This record gives sequence, C-alpha cells and structure tokens, in this order.
Amino acid sequence: MFTGRGLVRAKYVTAGDFVLSEDGRLHRVHRAWSTQTKKKAVRLFPFGWTQGVGVTVDHQMLTRRDGELVWVSAGELQAGDKLLFRRPKEDGCFPRPISNTELTPGFCRFLGYFLGDGCLGRGDSYIHASFGDPSRYLDDYIALVKDEFDRKVCVDGPESCRRGRFGHRALGYFLGEHFYEGMNNGRQGGGGRLKFCPAWVVPAMDDSCCREFIVGLMQTDGCFSLRKGRSLPDASFKQVSPSVTQAFFLACARIGLHPSMDWSEQTTREICGRAVSARPFWKVRFAGADIITLMKLCGMKPPKMKRHLPQQYSFDGDWFETPIRKIKNEDAALVYDFAIEDVHSFSMPWATAHNCWETVERCTRRCFNDPEHGSCPIYTFCKGKAHHCDGFIPTEDFVDKVRLIDRERFEVEWLNQRPARDRLVYSTFDNARHVMTPERLFSMSGVAYPHAIWQRVSGLDFGAGPGHPFVYLKLAQIPNTGAWLLFHEYAAEQRLMSDHAKAIKSSPFWAPNEWIFSDWSAQERIELQHMRIRCRPATKDVLMGIDYVRSLFRGFPPAEVPMLYIWHECSFVIGEFGLYRWPSHPDGRIDRSGKPLKVNDHSMDALRYALYSFKHKPSRKYRVRRMRGI
Repeated sequence: MFTGRGLVRAKYVTAGDFVLSEDGRLHRVHRAWSTQTKKKAVRLFPFGWTQGVGVTVDHQMLTRRDGELVWVSAGELQAGDKLLFRRPKEDGCFPRPISNTELTPGFCRFLGYFLGDGCLGRGDSYIHASFGDPSRYLDDYIALVKDEFDRKVCVDGPESCRRGRFGHRALGYFLGEHFYEGMNNGRQGGGGRLKFCPAWVVPAMDDSCCREFIVGLMQTDGCFSLRKGRSLPDASFKQVSPSVTQAFFLACARIGLHPSMDWSEQTTREICGRAVSARPFWKVRFAGADIITLMKLCGMKPPKMKRHLPQQYSFDGDWFETPIRKIKNEDAALVYDFAIEDVHSFSMPWATAHNCWETVERCTRRCFNDPEHGSCPIYTFCKGKAHHCDGFIPTEDFVDKVRLIDRERFEVEWLNQRPARDRLVYSTFDNARHVMTPERLFSMSGVAYPHAIWQRVSGLDFGAGPGHPFVYLKLAQIPNTGAWLLFHEYAAEQRLMSDHAKAIKSSPFWAPNEWIFSDWSAQERIELQHMRIRCRPATKDVLMGIDYVRSLFRGFPPAEVPMLYIWHECSFVIGEFGLYRWPSHPDGRIDRSGKPLKVNDHSMDALRYALYSFKHKPSRKYRVRRMRGI
C-alpha cells in the first residue's frame, strides 16, 4: 500500500498512517485491525505482476463497467476485467518545506543520484557519492553539481569504485533532516539507517522534474539487461528503501508509466559460520513500450522494433487500467481491514480497494418490532446488511451517523457507489432513470409531448458576459404522477435583451401570466417588464433549494419514484449535471458547507429558481365581506 512513510505491506499499516486513496491524495487511517475469518477468498493476478493480492470475495474493488466507475465485489470479477489505480494528484496533504520553484529539474536529478548512491559525512557538511564500476554517470554528476550548487566534486578511490564528494553545509543539513529515517541521521553515512523520501517530494514536482528524478534513480539503482535472443532489453529498478521505491513508482505514474512491482522478504544465510541477513528489497519492472520511453529518458538509443509493442495497461490521463491475468480461489485465514477517513478507500500499485461497510459491528437487533429498540430507523438505508458485518463501530453509533446523512452520501460512503461522482452536486442524476423520451412519457401520461393545460413554471438566469449564458428553462407537471418534466431550454450569450425576449415568447405554450422566477438582478427584470415579460424574484436559499431538487430526483419513500425528469432534447442542461460540482479543501476533502463552484451553474440555478420558488410561492389572499339586510 502507498503510505506517507513509503510502501508498506497491509499487515504493517497502523492507525495514524496516511494512505493513498481513490481521489489521488493521502488520507489518515482511522483504525486498522485483523480478523480471523472463514469467508472464501480469491487471489487476483494482474498482467505483469507475479505476486497477486488475496481478498475476500465480498471485498469491493474499483473497476469500469460500460464506461462508468463502479465498485464490484472481488468474487464477481473475471479474468480480463480491469482494475483501476488513480494517478496521484499534484497537491498533497503534507506541508512542503521548499517551494515548487526551488525544485528544478537539475536538483531533482541530483536528488535521484543522492537517494541511490549518496550519503552524508562530517557533520552533514559533505555529500558523498559512490559511482561503482563503470562510472556511468560520473561526468554528468560533476557537471550537475557545478551548475546547480557551484561546487567542485573531488574524485578519489580506485577505478573499480570511484567516490566523489563536495562540501555544502546548507544542502547537507537539508538532506540530513528530510531524507533520512529519524531526526537528522545523515552523519557518518546515515548512521546505518535507510535513506527516506518524504511524501511531499513527488507531489511538489512537475512533469519535467519527475523525468529527471527517474533518470537519477535509474542511473544508480536501475538496470537494462539484454537476454539472449531478444532485441529489447529488460528494464528494472531495485531498492531497499520502501519510501524511495514508492517515490520512483509515483513519479513514473505522474508521466504516464505504470510498471509492475515485486517484493522480497528478509532472508538469512550462513556464510563462514556466521548468520548474515539480507534486507528485504522492492523490485520495479517495466515492460513493452514503457521500456522504449525509459531508454529515451536515460539518453539511450532504443532498438528498432519490427512490430508494435502491446501495452499491458491503458491510461486515460487520470486512471491506469490493468487487466486481470488470472484469478485463483483460496481459503482466507487472517484478513486485514482499515477504516479510512473521508473516502474509505486505499490504493495499491495496480488497484483501488474499499473498506467501509465491514467496519460496522454485527447488529443483533431485529429490523422490525425489536422488543428493546423497536423498528430500525435506518432500515431503508441498511436493509439488514449490518447483520452480516464483523467490524468495530457500535450499532448505536452507526445508527446515529446514518440518521444525519442523506441517501446520496450514504451510497457513496457506505455502499461504495458512484466513486467518481462524489463531487457532483446532483450525483443522483442518472440518464437511464431521469431522461424522458416520448415513448416513456406516453406510457406514463398517455401523450407523447407535454400538454398545454398542464401546470407550468419557468426559471431564468441572466448571463453576465462571455462564458456566462442567458438561460431560460420551462417545466410542466405531469398530471397523473405530479412529477415535473423539464421540456424546453434556451441558452445563449452575448445577445441583446430583445433577442432573449423574442426567444422566450416563441417558447412552447407561452402565456403572459405564466410563473417565471429569475435572478435578483433588478435592471434585467425591468427591461423584460417593458417587453411584457413579468419575472418574479426567486427564493435564493441555495442549499435548501439544492436539497429540494435532489429529493425530487431521488423520489419520496416508500416507492422512491423520481419526481423530476429531463426531456431528452435538453442537452445543455444534461451536460451541466455532470459539471456542477462542490469545492474541495486543500487536502482533497469535499466542502459541502457552502455554495457550489460558480462555474457551469447557469441552468442549475434556473432549475432551482423554478422548482424551489414555485414550492414557496405566495398563496392567494381573499378578502371576506359580510353584508346584512339582504
């Protein structure tokens, strides 16, 4: 797993660790525990990986079905299905001691050299590097130190093991403080400790810095080996430091490379009567076209290939998709579970897994007419799933948590649904469920198009300039069900108000007395008033209006049939449903406390104005007079 302290096996992840999640950022582990289970398990082997991962059959894995990101139980996966890993985001949740401008490509290449072959000496004042035989990057290292730090490298040692050193007190203290395990362990070659690459390093790099960082590490710990009978060499990278290996892997992911990875446990051998232990190491392997890209980065001339090299994965700029090579059934004995804050998911080098529902303890209550607690208040959400859980969250706390959230948030955080749509304001909108066609309308109401006698209401959002269109929407209420149907849209920008007025009057079933709720811009409303179009100021309670529109999409219990539909020809509105989003905090958490982002919101505002304002429209007032003597 990717953590704030490097690559860590699942059994060594503890509470308080930061792990990489489905949003490409690091999130804190709330709790980690292991349980003995009798559930069936499967071991998934993706292409290019010799060591798979074992998961229980009900564990949720992120995959893509019909172009949509969905969570699927591991027991339902088949060979050929693709597992997803998200490219890490450029911003992380760890403070950066240096700014982005100081991370130059030259410094990043030097950092790769140092993490591979470097060490510190003389109270962190000198930086040493061992070049081995042959000294393949000695000249480049000398020129790099001269250009970046204006220092001269002193080279000594035999030809079989050349050593170079230069003095730089500020750089030495910086490397000793941040790039060794523990507090300032850089003296005397790190005091026998492993070098450490902090979690903020790769997110602080741009793509050019990532390329130079990869080159530096490949020159030191990488290997290109040509096997007999093959024209393309094997490319690999081996490191004992899990944090350096993780930084190398994530830097490759930042530029679109997706290698495979294996690990080796610690081994002990007896040599000359003494037990000698070898540290565990991580090995990163490249395949196919990635080898050609890597050779070009390292300044090597790749061979000419007679055929196209196939990719073992696909990359769309955000997600890596690795197909499953085979699935093996096995018996699960000891399983590891984690409770991750906010997103409830964690990333492995080739897949993303979800851990949330199993964190609830087994519920012993009855769903209906429990003698002590009565009927379950969250049965419409849980539907008895808590009876099969084996986690740690008490049932009382689970009930209290669920009663404070809506169905949309429950489906995202607890049922592992719609992971990529969590930031959408109207993530419950579904084309298959909410887009109305003539055939579907005929089956519901007996007509193929809204009728003139149906109750109508309109919403209007004034445009403010280029990129901010004038939007007019018209809705009608289906008599049989009471559901609303948005059947007409008009969106235009950089036009005169008279043009907008003409378009409104030419809309279907236009009447001078129809309900039109608009933005509070007085000047535009006055202009439309002069053109005999009366607009009423809308009720502008944003969060309450959004909740009301979402409740119409969701429907009301017990049937939960949608009460809002969009006509299939209203493409502008349908497009903005997939773009209208909540803002996010710097650490990636979604901020639903305020207003949504003020982009791609014009039809969304007009829709909210119409529906929420019509619900709270003033009622008619009557004056009663009594007459006597008649």
